[in-house]
Amino acid sequence: QPGTPRPTGHMMVYPGVHYLLFSLLDACGLDDPDRKMVVVRLLHAVWSLVIVRTGYRIALRLSADPRIAWRTGLFLALFFFMPFLSVRNLVEMVSAPFLMLSAWWLLKGVPEVGSSGEQAAPPTATAKCLLLAGIFAGLAINIRFQTVFFAGGAGLALLLRREWKGAVLFGSAVLLPLIVLQGTIDLFIWGKPFVEMIEYVRYNLDNPDN
Repeated sequence: QPGTPRPTGHMMVYPGVHYLLFSLLDACGLDDPDRKMVVVRLLHAVWSLVIVRTGYRIALRLSADPRIAWRTGLFLALFFFMPFLSVRNLVEMVSAPFLMLSAWWLLKGVPEVGSSGEQAAPPTATAKCLLLAGIFAGLAINIRFQTVFFAGGAGLALLLRREWKGAVLFGSAVLLPLIVLQGTIDLFIWGKPFVEMIEYVRYNLDNPDN
C-alpha cells in the first residue's frame, strides 16, 4: 500500500499459506507463474476431495444406507460448479472442507440409525469429538470469517441441549486456531492481535448499503 499501510479486513492465513508455497517453489527453481498455478490448482483439487469423502460418511451415518451415501458422494463430486470452483483461489470453497470435517465430528456423538429406522436419544458428545469439531470450525474461520456463523450455530445447539461443558469445550477449541494463527499473524504484522478481524467488522458496519 502507498503511504502508511493499514489493515483491510482480510484474514491472512490463506494468503500466508500461498506465500510459503510460492517461496518453496522458488527455492526449488520453479519460477514460471503458469507452472506455479498448476501446482496450486492440483493442491486445491486434492483438498476439495475432503468434501466428497466427508459428505459420503455423513450421509452414511444419517441414513445407514450405502446407496444414499454413494449418491451423495457422487452428487458432491459431479455438481457442475464444484469441480470448476474447487480448484480456484476462493476462500468460500477452501473453507468448505473444514466445515464438513467439523460437521462430521459433531455428528460422531449421534448414534447410528438401526435397521428398524429408529434412533435413540443422542448421547452426550465426547470431548474428543467436540475438540476436533471446534478446531476444524476455527480453521474454517481463519480462512473465511463469515463461517463463524457455522460455529455459532453448533455452539447454540450444545447450549440448547444443556451440554454446558461441551459448549465451553467446543468454543475453546474454536478459539484455539484463531488465537494461534490469526492472532499471531496480526501481532507480527500490525503489533496487535485480531486487527484484520476487527477491521472487517468495522468496515461492514460502516458500509451496510454498498
